Amino acid sequence: MTLSKAYITAIIAVLVGGLVQVPSAGAGTIPLVARVQAEQMRRPIGASNVKDLRAINGYAVKMTRSNTSLTKTFSLSGNVKSLSVRAKGTKYNGGWPQMVVKIDGRTIVPLASVTFAGWHTYSARASVARGTHILSITRAYSRFNYRYLYVDATYLYGAPTPASTSNSTGTVIANAFTTGYGWPDNSPPGNAISDPVIHGGAGGTGTYVNPITIAVGYVGSVHDYPAGTRFYIPNVRKYFIAEDTCAACHNKPSGVSTLVDMWVGGNGSNNAGVLACENTLTGNHTIIRNPDANRAVVSGSLFNGSTGTCASQFGG
Repeated sequence: MTLSKAYITAIIAVLVGGLVQVPSAGAGTIPLVARVQAEQMRRPIGASNVKDLRAINGYAVKMTRSNTSLTKTFSLSGNVKSLSVRAKGTKYNGGWPQMVVKIDGRTIVPLASVTFAGWHTYSARASVARGTHILSITRAYSRFNYRYLYVDATYLYGAPTPASTSNSTGTVIANAFTTGYGWPDNSPPGNAISDPVIHGGAGGTGTYVNPITIAVGYVGSVHDYPAGTRFYIPNVRKYFIAEDTCAACHNKPSGVSTLVDMWVGGNGSNNAGVLACENTLTGNHTIIRNPDANRAVVSGSLFNGSTGTCASQFGG
């Protein structure tokens, strides 16, 4: 599937009181050990496969009955440290469905409220050894039958590897073109990304250890730059990391060798400001691929939601 912006979210997060948080800056590559598709799980009464163009494989499972569970026996080739379930819900009578995720009967995600009508990731730490296990995803009790739970896929991750430090100065790409995208013009609106590496959703502060998400072009399943590739853009004095894909990134102006789409930010509260900032940042600018870690940085997101201002620009 090719959308103008990516929508697939699968990333590690830390469970704190039933909520999820993105890991702290400094995390490196997070290895995927296994993925379990919901449509391949054993379905209870009241659950059915449904077509969904925004689901990973084009299908998801719709769960309509309380206290029913999807189950699957699966194998792990390595040890797991975190788990993420991609799900969405139907709001009814002011409330949302809830789900519980267990492995071998042990609760991993306890009674999470699925408060998004679009796909969202619900994650937790999960210490699971290699071998065969049983995964269950339960639609918790609700007296309102129309609070449907939709499940797409479950991701199981190993321990993050440390962020690497480059000793080279990087490759200068002088004839590049930078654009920006944010909450209002992502597809769907929000901060979902297709190739998460160190962020649960598009984000970052622009430092080497916490670079800002950047989207790159692709042809089929081949990206212009592999996920995890770092960039430095002198115009904004920030580091970036490839974690998303951009269908329009091959619609380059004449004479441009590559186009990258920087995550500007936003949270839905000031869409006009985000879009104006994107326009300001659009243009021909030098970018540096695989930069060293010692370049000048002005830390912070490209769009400051608190002040409604756009990041300063410094030229080449």
